[in-house]
Amino acid sequence: MILKEDLNFQLIFGNDPVFQKSSLYGKTYEIKGVLRTPLNTEIKIQTIWIVDNSSGKTKFITLFPCKEK
Repeated sequence: MILKEDLNFQLIFGNDPVFQKSSLYGKTYEIKGVLRTPLNTEIKIQTIWIVDNSSGKTKFITLFPCKEK
């Protein structure tokens, strides 16, 4: 649960989602930001989220290092 709490606090509430595409399953969004580790280092990351068409709920899809420098 620590990663989920960190994503919610550090990433989601500090950065705006950017719409990516619509599909049969829902609308996907990307959120880029910085995640601070327990060792106090910062990692630039990208996350992908979907707003599910059937439930209307926002769901986390994946997280990976940001390619931008």
